[in-house]
Amino acid sequence: MKENLDFWQKKLKPIPSNILDNILKPIIEEETLKIDCTSCGNCCKAMQPALDQINAKNAANQLSISENQFYAKYGEYDPINKVHFIKSNPCAFLRENRCSIYSNRPESCRDFPHLSKPHFKYRIRKIVANAAICPIIENTLTRLNTIV
Repeated sequence: MKENLDFWQKKLKPIPSNILDNILKPIIEEETLKIDCTSCGNCCKAMQPALDQINAKNAANQLSISENQFYAKYGEYDPINKVHFIKSNPCAFLRENRCSIYSNRPESCRDFPHLSKPHFKYRIRKIVANAAICPIIENTLTRLNTIV
C-alpha cells in the first residue's frame, strides 16, 4: 500500500485539484455504471461505517426498537472521535449483498466509494486504501493511471 500511495501522491501532485476532479468525473461515472454493488458487497463486508444520528434513529424505527437499543446492539462508540460506528464486521445489516436498512443506511454508506467528492488528490490516502475492497475504485485508479 505504501508504494501505491507514494506513487499516486507523486503522480497527482502537479495536477491542480479542480482539473483532476474534472478529469475524473466521467471516469468515475463510467466505472460506477459497470459494477453492480450487490454482486460485490465488499464495502459492507470489510468496513465499519460511522452512524449518523438521523439515520440511526430512522433505522431504529424501521427495526421497531429504541434508538438506545439500536446503538447498544449495533453501534460502538469511539470516544476519541466522538462518533458511533457499526460494530460488526461484516455489517449486521448485510443480507445476500443487500442492505436490510437501505433507506436508512448511514450517510457514509450512501456516499461510498466517496470518489465524486471534491479534492480527490487530497483524499488519495483513503482512496488507495479502499481500492483493495472496491472494484469501482480499483478500476478508476487503473484508468486514471493511463491518462495522467
